[in-house]
Amino acid sequence: MKCIYLKGVRIKMCRLLTLLEGDFKSIAFVGAGGKTTTIYNLAKQLISKGKRVIITTTTHIYQPKNMEVATDLAGIEKILQERKLVVAGIPCEESKLTCLESETFNQLVNYADYVLIEADGAKKMPIKVPKENEPVIPKWVDLVVGVVGMDCIGKKIKTVCFRPQEAVKLLNEGTKEIVTEDHFITEEDVAQIIGSEKGLKKGVGQKPFKVILNKVDNKKNKQASEKIRMILESKGIEGCLMTSYKENERA
Repeated sequence: MKCIYLKGVRIKMCRLLTLLEGDFKSIAFVGAGGKTTTIYNLAKQLISKGKRVIITTTTHIYQPKNMEVATDLAGIEKILQERKLVVAGIPCEESKLTCLESETFNQLVNYADYVLIEADGAKKMPIKVPKENEPVIPKWVDLVVGVVGMDCIGKKIKTVCFRPQEAVKLLNEGTKEIVTEDHFITEEDVAQIIGSEKGLKKGVGQKPFKVILNKVDNKKNKQASEKIRMILESKGIEGCLMTSYKENERA
């Protein structure tokens, strides 16, 4: 895995732990283009520091391969006694897990050092704009992280965006140009989606918000990510991290 810290654009081994600077213990991930991969890689780094981690979801997440899943607090406690990572959820269709019972879910912070929550769905698309009932961010989370896959740049909305109709509505706000689903996504579009309360900041409220620009695996995407970072900073959004994962690191 490579990580680029945007001030100075320097490539080094990624320390996703920098996301947690500020004593954040429960983190919700929203958006598209690498949420699950980021969650598992962050969990791995936390475990290497001796921390106990729960991975769960408020929507859906794929069941992990070769790993026991906990469906209640007793199961979570048992697995965490044996190892430092547990994936918790209720098995459902398509080999996925859905959210735990609310009484169980709301107690997770008492059972581990960190709770990492997939709080949005995107059908493996690199970018999304949420619909009315999305994302599902618990009130008790300390931090929200918005994720975008940089392979969306230069592609048509209808090709790479989950909820393309919502993206069209959002991008048509405050512009004279008429945006359709055939519009090619630009850096400005990505920054608008990330920074909008109808985009990745939807439901964030006053919670801290950070950004991951994923799939930064070539010069073009690095340059585009730097441009997006600068636009976000001008809007007061800092804490932007660029990432790229090897095939064997992807969830």
